[in-house]
Amino acid sequence: MKRLSTIYKLTVLLALVSTAPLIFLVYNRSVESLRVQTQFRLSACQQLALSCSMHLRDSDYFSIGQQMEEFVKQTAGIGAIQLRRFDGLIIHTAGSAAYDWQQQIGDDSTTSRILIPILRDNRKWGELESRFNDDLAQSQIAQCAKALLLTLSLNLLTFGLLLRRSLAELNASKAVPRRVRNTLDTIVGGVVILDPKGRIVMSNEAFQLSCGVDAKSIIGKTLDVVDFVRTDERFPWDAAIGTKRRQTGATVEFRDTYGQLHSFVVNATPVFDGTDKLSGSLVSFEDVTRLEDQKRSLIKTLNELESSKEEIRVKNIQLQELASMDALTGCFNRRSLFEELENGWENWLQTGNPFNCIMLDVDHFKKLNDNYGHSVGDEVLKGVARTLKATAQAPAIVGRYGGEEFCVIVPGMAVEKALEIGEQIRHAIATQLAEPYAVTASFGVSGTELGAENFQAMLEQADQALYAAKHGGRNAVALWCPEHASPEEEAAAPVPAPASNFNPISYHAVSSLHAALAYRDVDTALHSQRVAEMSVALGRDLMPVSQLYTLEVAALLHDIGKLGVPDRVLLKPGSLDPAEWKIMETHAQIGVEIVNGSFGSEALSEIVGYHHYRFDGSNVPDGGPVGADIPLGARIVCIVDAFDAMVSDRVYRKARTPDEAFVELRRCAGSQFDPELVERFIQLRIGWSVAQDDGRAQIEDKLAIAIGQLTESTMHAFESRDTKQLFELLDNLCTTGDQFEMPVVRKLAKALKESIAQSRTGDWDESLPVLQELLEMCLTVQRAHIYSVGARSQIYENGAKLA
Repeated sequence: MKRLSTIYKLTVLLALVSTAPLIFLVYNRSVESLRVQTQFRLSACQQLALSCSMHLRDSDYFSIGQQMEEFVKQTAGIGAIQLRRFDGLIIHTAGSAAYDWQQQIGDDSTTSRILIPILRDNRKWGELESRFNDDLAQSQIAQCAKALLLTLSLNLLTFGLLLRRSLAELNASKAVPRRVRNTLDTIVGGVVILDPKGRIVMSNEAFQLSCGVDAKSIIGKTLDVVDFVRTDERFPWDAAIGTKRRQTGATVEFRDTYGQLHSFVVNATPVFDGTDKLSGSLVSFEDVTRLEDQKRSLIKTLNELESSKEEIRVKNIQLQELASMDALTGCFNRRSLFEELENGWENWLQTGNPFNCIMLDVDHFKKLNDNYGHSVGDEVLKGVARTLKATAQAPAIVGRYGGEEFCVIVPGMAVEKALEIGEQIRHAIATQLAEPYAVTASFGVSGTELGAENFQAMLEQADQALYAAKHGGRNAVALWCPEHASPEEEAAAPVPAPASNFNPISYHAVSSLHAALAYRDVDTALHSQRVAEMSVALGRDLMPVSQLYTLEVAALLHDIGKLGVPDRVLLKPGSLDPAEWKIMETHAQIGVEIVNGSFGSEALSEIVGYHHYRFDGSNVPDGGPVGADIPLGARIVCIVDAFDAMVSDRVYRKARTPDEAFVELRRCAGSQFDPELVERFIQLRIGWSVAQDDGRAQIEDKLAIAIGQLTESTMHAFESRDTKQLFELLDNLCTTGDQFEMPVVRKLAKALKESIAQSRTGDWDESLPVLQELLEMCLTVQRAHIYSVGARSQIYENGAKLA
């Protein structure tokens, strides 16, 4: 319900006050006029009754009737008249017959009905009843009411016009000129004008719509009518009036009836009159609800991105650890160990800080496996690893070299200190693992102070010292000396390895080439990893450590030449035709060229170049090596490569069982393969069947690491606004998504690139949701991989698990 304005209230009040005396006067005059008229009617009726009474004495009823008829004609306002005897007998009736004469004698008279008793012999003979057409009391009240209403209306009109003209300033809605109000209504933001006491004088339409208020209902009230919530000590409009200074940039909020939160940026400016007296305040309200919602959404997205980025970083660290750690013992695996050795050697070349390594081998481990089973052997290896890590503390690095062999890298210490650490480890193993299997180990120590030319040579020296410790009775630590490399010991090797020129091989370069192969063809890269591990297992005890290293690198890179084979041939799902086989056969020569150009190692190149040569020389070019003249490493890789191919599934055939593959190896021994090495390979039982989920687990390794690294780099490029680098990384993510059959990754990477490319202003905030989805997808891949690592199948070598 709308409330009356001040002018209307004053008009009604003044009209009522001015009309009150008139009401009193009219009332008094009406009462007097009513009394006079009533007395006149009563006197006339009494005279008629007296005349009728006189005629009744003579029983002159005819005269009574005439006189009554004459009375009705001459008396104003009378309707009818009737003379009745006391017993109800009607003597005569004159005037209108429309009246109800059923009256009881003795009823009281009124202003419209007058009863006059008629006496005869001092007794009531009857009565004369006179009926009048109007009620004098009601008529007087009606006339008074008309007069009062007319007077009140005239007063209301008079005072209303007078107050509207003379007190216009009391109407707040008219205090601001219409042209100003119209101008303020055109402003998009809300505007409110306050008086010096903070009361609302005017508000524009924008404010009314934003706050859901009616203009008339808030005039004359403070802004408290809207439930604003302030962020400062007091509202800006109160501060502007109180301090007489402009208040800018304040934020207020309020929640409407639907529960929706509205936000405003408020500026309040004090207004002064010509005498510099404060006359009010002008308050502007800029509705920033949508901006605040976007800001809150942006902050939430940024927090989620930061959280995802941190989780990506943590997952990448976990993945790197998983990729570098041995699954059984938790030590560094063989490849990570080589990287650490290479890094330590480079540091020694640059700084001159000593660099040492300790090789150790668990004594009588094969007998332990044979007597108690492989599960006991696994537990012993775990116990040895725990003891190593507890005894050889940082900066020492513990790695599993293979089987029951471990390697401890000791940087920044003299060789004597490394020898002391080796003795501490030996003592710890002998005492802590004495029960129940009396485990001991033999140790060999070498370092840069002993003249090694590279870290491979240092490993070989430590390995020679290790065998010297074993030959000396085991459970001992031996420091390398030139006597450990005597011709007698070299001659004791089962199959002597020919000498070759040796150049250091960078394991970082090997990892890069192998990563390139994995990027091109994952299955070939996984095959190369398996061949490398089995080749090292077969070559152990047949060649020194440095040559084992070369053998492992050659096995990893034996198919590197496939980088030069066209995709239509390399990735063909079915079997190859003769022309395609001819193209495929060129990969061996391509591989030799890549290895020669990358490393310049003759031994490495020979293994890569000769591993396809048949033992009987049937496919060997003129002048090429035949039989035992083929390098030992090439003969080993030839056997292992063929075995792994036979036990692996192909599109055009199913995998053979290991026993079936062993039968085939024996059938081809002497023609394609070295018969002695074939028997050794079969006796050692180092081959295994490639399970389908094992290949998938390793693919997930590369997928998770590749996706994680690319995503982390993408996040950094996004934050630094490096468009060029970001687009390159997104292209790589698209390719990786295709490579690993992850279309969602490709789709999100492509969508993010398009979103950023379409941003003309350089504002990438709109692309944040797409980036968030991409991060979540990558985290899903990493979480799934880390969860599945524990279920990964393991490899067996001589009854002991390898990483």
